[in-house]
Amino acid sequence: MHLEAFDLSHTAARLNLGIRDVAQAHLAVDEQLDVGPHRANRRGGCDIPKDPPVPLYHPRRSGTESKWITPGDQEVVTYWRSWQLGLSVCFDVRFPELYRELCARGAEVLTIPAAFVSFTGPDHWEVLLRARAIENQAYVLAPAQIGPYDGGSTYGRSCIIDPWGTMLAVVGDEDGTGIAVAELKHSRLDGVRTHLPVLASRRFARSSISQEPAATSHHR
Repeated sequence: MHLEAFDLSHTAARLNLGIRDVAQAHLAVDEQLDVGPHRANRRGGCDIPKDPPVPLYHPRRSGTESKWITPGDQEVVTYWRSWQLGLSVCFDVRFPELYRELCARGAEVLTIPAAFVSFTGPDHWEVLLRARAIENQAYVLAPAQIGPYDGGSTYGRSCIIDPWGTMLAVVGDEDGTGIAVAELKHSRLDGVRTHLPVLASRRFARSSISQEPAATSHHR
């Protein structure tokens, strides 16, 4: 499986595209190049105040991604070989209820391609990723864009995290570019879920986030 992250939202702003002309999407493509379902970022992007205490995006404009990014409306679980993948995008990582819903629908691996900005990245990125892995007892694959863009920079540090929250691989040395590689094992996933049965011990009733039926794909 190959995952990477890139962001078009700032390009869309510079080109003055119309409202909601862009969607942040997560595409699942199998070995036959068949494209499975995708889901856009659920909230349609992060809104930053017009005059934040420090510049997060372009210093001369607010970071209101939701003005031009179309939000998603479904939670998608798809298949890759023997694994069930729960798809998400960037800002979604701040909403734990989404990942609990994906795992309730069978997700074993949570994929989170992102373009976290350098302001929030050092304090939030790895903490949020490890939290999503630990609380859902799932693998997390999080490719992250790194480098400057018009008026700011993205944080990077692509990660692979196991269901215990252990960092299996991270791209973070020198210039932060590279490839993170790790082996995913069903025995590890099953062992964590068996010996610490958090998911099976939930006392709160499950409530669906969206009103739409789960979107699935059977690409293996």
